[in-house]
Amino acid sequence: MRTVASRLSRMSRKTTLTAAAVAALSVGAAVVPAAANASTTASGPQPAVKITLGAPAPHGPLLPGGSAETFTITATNTTGKAQAFEPTLLGKAQGALGLIRSDVKLGVTAVHAPATALTLGPQDGGILGAIMPKGGKVFDSYFTLPAHASYTWKVSVAAGATWQANDNALRLSVDTLTPDQRITAGQTLTLKVGRTPTGGPVTVSFKGASTLALGRFENVDLTVTNHSGARLSLPIGEQLDFGAYTVKGKVYTLGSASADIQVLKNGHWVTLGKNQAIPTLTGLANGASHTFHLRVRLTGYDTVVGSTTKAYLDAMAWTPTRGPIANQSEILKIANS
Repeated sequence: MRTVASRLSRMSRKTTLTAAAVAALSVGAAVVPAAANASTTASGPQPAVKITLGAPAPHGPLLPGGSAETFTITATNTTGKAQAFEPTLLGKAQGALGLIRSDVKLGVTAVHAPATALTLGPQDGGILGAIMPKGGKVFDSYFTLPAHASYTWKVSVAAGATWQANDNALRLSVDTLTPDQRITAGQTLTLKVGRTPTGGPVTVSFKGASTLALGRFENVDLTVTNHSGARLSLPIGEQLDFGAYTVKGKVYTLGSASADIQVLKNGHWVTLGKNQAIPTLTGLANGASHTFHLRVRLTGYDTVVGSTTKAYLDAMAWTPTRGPIANQSEILKIANS
């Protein structure tokens, strides 16, 4: 769920991969006709370069720190002229936690393709990379696939020893990038990781006051619950964001508001700092919850003639190395607004 602030501002992010995150692996081979790698044609228009993924082998779940599975990627030119393209890879965990680079081990071998390099690095809680010509520049070098021909690569994938038991699968998408920076959706594999029924969410919820009044503290409880199926063994932080927005008819506009927010700690109310960070949990057992007792005092807000002003309290649970794991928003009325 997106926070109130993010939904109102509709901010967008551009996918990038830093040079420091890129590691290259050189391999090589040659072109073969498409008929050698024939695949079933789906109904409807075909992309210029069609991606087909082979079945992973051996069949069975990946184990953290264990052996790899392999599958093939075949790119087929469905047109009568040469096509420039670069296969891109995006890996996401199925579960509450994001990935770090060491969670996934990937390798590529060109079966029928020019000399090849693999680039890979962390990106927004996942891993992002590309298969590109050897010696090329990441996301700026392309294979030229002759008309009605195919290139094929063999990919190996393993779960690293750092993979967290809270996540139960790796979703690996293989798409194509063209020189004009267009991405065409390809195919996705879901690879089971581990043998236990994990992969559930971590949730954040609010309970308490629904209305704020200037100068008066109101109590709000914030609860984080682990439904992932395994103990969360990482530090868990909670970050708050307080603000306001105005409503006029069907128009919603970000506004401005200020508040004092306190958390009950060892029997005493402690005012949160400017970053509104709640003390970090050291971990959380599966099925367990932890409640932070908060109180909020509205100290000021802007008004717009003809509009209603409402406050919001966003909460994000996060881990230092794997980023956000859950978020929730609470809308609070403002008395006499």
